[in-house]
Amino acid sequence: MTDLEDALSRTFTHAAAHAPTAPADLVRKVGERHSRRRRGIVVASAAIVAVVTVGSTFTVRELASTSPPAGPATGVTDAPAPPTDDATAQVTDAPSAEESRPAQQDAANKPPPIKEVWPQAVHMLPATLPDGRKFGPQLFLDDHTLLVTTESSFEKADTLLSYDVETGKVTEVARIKTPARADIFPSDFVSGDGQVAWWTSSKQGEGFVVDIWAVATTGGTPHKVTSIPGTADMGGIDHLEIADGKATWSLVLGGGVYQAPLSGGRAEAIPGTEGMHLIQWPWAGSPSFREVAETSRADGSEPSGGTGAAQKAEPVFSHLLNVQTGERREANLDLGESPGSRWGCGITWCTGSTREGSVARRRDGSEERRLPGRTGGMSEAAALDRITVVMTDYPRDKRGVALYDLATGRSGDLGIRPASNGSMSFPGIMSGAQRLISYPLNGKLAVVDFAAIK
Repeated sequence: MTDLEDALSRTFTHAAAHAPTAPADLVRKVGERHSRRRRGIVVASAAIVAVVTVGSTFTVRELASTSPPAGPATGVTDAPAPPTDDATAQVTDAPSAEESRPAQQDAANKPPPIKEVWPQAVHMLPATLPDGRKFGPQLFLDDHTLLVTTESSFEKADTLLSYDVETGKVTEVARIKTPARADIFPSDFVSGDGQVAWWTSSKQGEGFVVDIWAVATTGGTPHKVTSIPGTADMGGIDHLEIADGKATWSLVLGGGVYQAPLSGGRAEAIPGTEGMHLIQWPWAGSPSFREVAETSRADGSEPSGGTGAAQKAEPVFSHLLNVQTGERREANLDLGESPGSRWGCGITWCTGSTREGSVARRRDGSEERRLPGRTGGMSEAAALDRITVVMTDYPRDKRGVALYDLATGRSGDLGIRPASNGSMSFPGIMSGAQRLISYPLNGKLAVVDFAAIK
């Protein structure tokens, strides 16, 4: 398996956050599961499973959990976080090819705890609501109010609530109804213009239908915004936002950016966005992660079965379009350092790998920055065009996870450490518009607000 296949396996595991101990055919089953039910941020901001290989042996290195354990905690520290019951994985201790390279940093130079770097951005919350229910942070409605969800059953969000991180006050916003024969439960919650929106997918007749829903942030009964044809592969939508009073999204297959009034109405394509995928409104890009992976496999640039030689791959979102103004930007990166280099770009920054490790550069190739750890290969756009997550590369028995701010070059250790079996929770960036990550830590739920990072 190459870096590209490694990274693709990560992306195909949004819905694996509650996975039990992994079987030997984990990668195949995760891919099939993701195709049936994409629900990456219904009860957590994001989840990543990074799969590396030695020979033909798959090794799960990171598996994120969305159900934090209960227990006391005093704050974000360097103490190892205990493994979670619902996120264990089959792990071997064989080093990957990437691990065999010299470490990028040592323990003496590791990032300081995130609470010391950006104290205003970190919130330590109880693992459950006052009534004992587990919950998952979805987004910030304002600087101190989270929108969170609870579940009626596995992966099935049933209630939207507001959660004041300063006072602990919890208020119900809406009850969520899931369509009959749903194959994808409520997914990708977003907010804007006083509304919260999400989407579901359900089987109807011989095909699938994607419904987009919305409700006022002040509370009410959710209503259907619009319906579009879905697919059996990942539902049909790869990114949803609210912009200018409209639900705005792009299609996972073939791209294209569409809008419909939040009050309800027919979906309309935005002219000139054919083949483009939303990154962060008003910016869209191509090719998508999926398209790069499929192209690489189709043209043989991404070898399979140990034959052939890895070739250069076009960066994810190397072509950028402002759908409001028509402005276009291109990525100008030198990918010659290593034939297997894989890059992913956002609006301003691109991250990728060289022979020396993971780095970031501006889209024009300038201002290279060495990252304090590994991004896991070809990656999604940085959150809010500046924040990325890395696995820090100090000695493997002390490795951890850090946030890195591309705008300032500062980083903060999240306090996450490997469990005794080597597995490690690894909250990730799945959208350029993503504002938070959350993860269990020492019996509490840590929430990091990217917008508060200055």
